Amino acid sequence: MNIAQLARIPATESLTPAVSDYLAGRYSACLESCEALTVDGHPERAEALLLTARVYLRLQRPKDAVKLLAVELPDFAERQLKLEAEALLGLAHAMLGDFSTADLYVESLHAPEVEAFPDSLRSELLHAEALIAWMRGDLVEAETALERSAFDRSPKAVGRNAIAQSWIAAKRGSYDEQARLLLRGVELLQSAAPVDVGMLGAACRALCALARDVAIHGLHAAARKLYDDVPWTADLAIDQYMSARTLGWALALEGPSRYFEALRLLHKASSIAPSAPWLVFALTDRASLKRCAGEGASSNADIYEALELAQTIDWASTPDEGRMALLGLAALFAEIDVRQASALLAQYSEVEDGVSARLIMRDDPRTEAYRSYAAALIQEALNEPRKAKRLFESVYAVWNEAGYAWPAARTALHLFRVTGDQAWWETAKVKIRDYPDSWIAAEINAASTGIGDDAWNRMTPRQREVFHALCEGLTARRIAERLECSPNTVRNHIHWVYQAFRVNSQPELIAEARKRRLV
Repeated sequence: MNIAQLARIPATESLTPAVSDYLAGRYSACLESCEALTVDGHPERAEALLLTARVYLRLQRPKDAVKLLAVELPDFAERQLKLEAEALLGLAHAMLGDFSTADLYVESLHAPEVEAFPDSLRSELLHAEALIAWMRGDLVEAETALERSAFDRSPKAVGRNAIAQSWIAAKRGSYDEQARLLLRGVELLQSAAPVDVGMLGAACRALCALARDVAIHGLHAAARKLYDDVPWTADLAIDQYMSARTLGWALALEGPSRYFEALRLLHKASSIAPSAPWLVFALTDRASLKRCAGEGASSNADIYEALELAQTIDWASTPDEGRMALLGLAALFAEIDVRQASALLAQYSEVEDGVSARLIMRDDPRTEAYRSYAAALIQEALNEPRKAKRLFESVYAVWNEAGYAWPAARTALHLFRVTGDQAWWETAKVKIRDYPDSWIAAEINAASTGIGDDAWNRMTPRQREVFHALCEGLTARRIAERLECSPNTVRNHIHWVYQAFRVNSQPELIAEARKRRLV
């Protein structure tokens, strides 16, 4: 969520170009214009400082906003401008997780004279209060503040509030309501003049993520249309990047007919990745989608390109959720080089334990679910079914409680493979019903092929490839060359295949496979 969604912006003659750049999402140009106006003695200095702080918040630079306004706050002579500065400081401290300081600024917004301020300013201050409450997790207080600001009926204010309400709905798991509010907010923002492109880009990011996470009729089309309609700028790269990658996955879940369109979006995300960690994330996205489509060689090329880049990055200083690219890479390597996968997971754990996660991710069980999923894949590859089962069960609980059906289905399928419990296959089948043409549905259907062979049904797709190669008489080294993975990983797969069929050698496996008419 782009929390710097405040609508009231001073528009003096000197500030007009800067305000125009701000609304158009050209933040670098806006900062450049403001810099010339913040010199001592300039009549619009205070307004330019406020606009600079707004840009910092939109660029996810709350420390810079605090540094700027905390020093300048005593010099704000006009009461209205000072309260605007305090609202921005409250937001900045909330973004940094310092809610005790943020709440002190919120208290100042309750001053009696506020009632006499213009409606646009009162609405803005209440909206800031709502956002701070939302970040703190106090949804009732956030709703109350938004309700108190309902007197401002301008399209921008009503649209902005609808988007804030959508995030409250998201926290409660009310995804249909979240979608309705987001679409309503977008409609209103697009009708406002001039359009706040940055706010629209943030709404697009939220809509595309929702389209990926849950199945809501018509949402993919609405998200795609908005993505195409937003006049993206270089300063909105992170919102465009996140929109492209999540929309790509949303389309991929519709099945093979959308594969090319989905892959193009993921390639677009790669081309606009705002930093090296985000490029690693984009490469893992591409590799995952290509693997799902059976393009093993191309997938592995992206995986190793991502690894080479990852080895040049200082992950400890990587901000935001970009560090989670390490988990995606570890999950991919679990199938081709389990040692490398383990090393990547260890690197993530070391970095994450020493660096605070982004505010929005703190105390979010989904963050730990991503880590546990990568760890479970590694344990599955190492033929440690008990450890894998425990980890997959914790992941499934998170996705199931969150109402994210397709991640829950994928995890249930892994549980079926490591336990052989048919109930997990049935669970996976139920969870994936809204995604009948997805690659996950295809894997679930393939896991119970009608062959009636428990050993076959429990194997992963990769293990089945190893099984067929063994039945052809290939050695572990030759199998590793064919599958483009490490010999050690192949040996782990072979061990699992032998255990599934309860044999101890390749000749025994071939004989058993012929006996069961699997070859």
